[in-house]
Amino acid sequence: MLVINLLAALGILTLIYFLVLLVGHSGLTVLSSVLVGFGSQALVRLLREQSGPLSGALLSLSATLVAVFLMWSLNLGGRGPWDWFAVLVAPASAIISSFIASRKSLGHCFVCRSPLRAGQSVICPRCGQETCLLPDCWDHRHLRCRPCFDRGVVVLPIQPGWWTRQLGKRATQGQCVSCYKDAGEADLRECGRCRWPMCCRCWDHHNAQCPRCRWIIPEVPAPLRGFLGDGAAEEYRPQGSRRVSAAGGG
Repeated sequence: MLVINLLAALGILTLIYFLVLLVGHSGLTVLSSVLVGFGSQALVRLLREQSGPLSGALLSLSATLVAVFLMWSLNLGGRGPWDWFAVLVAPASAIISSFIASRKSLGHCFVCRSPLRAGQSVICPRCGQETCLLPDCWDHRHLRCRPCFDRGVVVLPIQPGWWTRQLGKRATQGQCVSCYKDAGEADLRECGRCRWPMCCRCWDHHNAQCPRCRWIIPEVPAPLRGFLGDGAAEEYRPQGSRRVSAAGGG
């Protein structure tokens, strides 16, 4: 799909530049090559996850060269010095456009290295790196960057004592409702609200939130807390005890 989109962008830019060449005005030709350069960089950033300064330059250079070649093939011109000058202006404009965008950015995406914009980035709660919101960089469903998802980076503590404080003792029977491993294979801990058992690994995978009742482990690490809702309305209390509100209610 990406290749098809880039070819479509190349076709549109080539057609526009070809129509301008038909006019035969040198000034208009150079001006249009500048616009093709800026437009190429904008289209590449829109279509691609990784858009370095040379991506738009290559697209604009290809579009102008194809347009000039068509002019030659149809004996319509395209052989003057201004035509060649405009071919060089297009990729230069794309590089300048990329430079301007990077100067205005707040940094670069940890994954694709594209410039970041205000309100268009997020800090991964697992690795602490800032990424853009493109699907290949940030996993909206699992609330982590793609490298953390691929590598299985954990966000919750691994100490058994922490899990006991949050969810009580390890279950001795049953199976994880997420990965279906039984108590002999994995460290199962029951949900503090609905009592569904889930292994520690799956608790981490689900970002400390029960997939059944949406209850959230109370002491969630601060970087992750900002991504979660109000599911932790109750603190964990051992079975048979009275539960209290996380807000301090009795």
